[in-house]
Amino acid sequence: RGATGESIDPRRSGGGTDTGLPGRTVAPEGVGALHDVVSVLTDDGVLLHVECAGPADAPVTVVAAHGWTLDSRCWGPVADTLTAGTAGGAPALPGTPAVRVVRYDHRGHGRSGAVEPETMTIDRLADDLAAVLDAVSAEGPLVLAGHSMGGMTIMAAAGRQRLREHGAALLLCSTGAQHLTGQARVLPFRSER
Repeated sequence: RGATGESIDPRRSGGGTDTGLPGRTVAPEGVGALHDVVSVLTDDGVLLHVECAGPADAPVTVVAAHGWTLDSRCWGPVADTLTAGTAGGAPALPGTPAVRVVRYDHRGHGRSGAVEPETMTIDRLADDLAAVLDAVSAEGPLVLAGHSMGGMTIMAAAGRQRLREHGAALLLCSTGAQHLTGQARVLPFRSER
């Protein structure tokens, strides 16, 4: 079932089984219990591709939102590093708790549904992020990481209930809130030659 209570077509999510949980379809066999591929149906009917790595009951969830023209695969090395050791091996960072990493493809990007350009607004992307968080049931502290458009999406969603209640830390990379070009300064580089 989707975040709006509608059924998800497992063929659109790359196969898998309906878990009976809102917005969740688990990946087909072979992916493993610590890596779920989830489809989330937004309230306007767009199917979002979501990947969750690490234990669902981890004390912290890292949510990674990609930039314009990219997809969730750009966060793959980060997810692999943060979740190393969750399948019984040694953690990548000794002494750190288990972490769950949620990364997703924005509407019109990667493996998420294609959309009309007028639905590609930052507010709509913030709605999508809220739907993803609701669907994956991220209840503990959230560490949010956003690159470019993903950072703008997180900032736009900051007032949403789940982020207000659970947001613990924020990482923004190559992003800004407003008027980037008007406030940018270019300093000339002077050669020592």
